[in-house]
Amino acid sequence: MMKSEKEVIQIIDKILQLIYDGTDEELNEAIYEMEASVPFYSKIYNMIFFSNEELTAEEIYQKAKAEHKPILL
Repeated sequence: MMKSEKEVIQIIDKILQLIYDGTDEELNEAIYEMEASVPFYSKIYNMIFFSNEELTAEEIYQKAKAEHKPILL
């Protein structure tokens, strides 16, 4: 189910916190929730886990959204 921008940013923030303070199970649940909530989840995932930039949850969302190029059929 698609979530609002605010809800997705909250999920990203939750993931950022769980990386340091959560269990693997909690982190995986949050990642799955993000995956089901936004079409450009892979860009968000890559920014969280593979980027050297220090970004807030909102910055990650906005940057991923700006880089997202949907496939038009």
